[in-house]
Amino acid sequence: AGQTVKVNYTGRFGYGVFQTDATKNVIFDSSFGSGTLTFVPGTGNLIPGFEEGILKMRVGEKAALVLPSKIAYGTNGNSTIPPNSPLYFEVEVVGVL
Repeated sequence: AGQTVKVNYTGRFGYGVFQTDATKNVIFDSSFGSGTLTFVPGTGNLIPGFEEGILKMRVGEKAALVLPSKIAYGTNGNSTIPPNSPLYFEVEVVGVL
């Protein structure tokens, strides 16, 4: 916490993660191919589950984060994420500044 972190990530709707039908495995956001996300974990600027997952990682590590809606966008959702949506992220910590 308190350090600037650079990550690559792909975010998918969690309800499609374990489907064999690729059309249900909907990507809603990704930094792969478009540059890294740079942020300071622990500041509350991103959803709680994403920050919590990144805080447990080290540079070079990759992980899958499965977030229930409670630690994602909750009952409100946002303009892209429907309310009560579980989310799935593939993340890679590429640097700490």
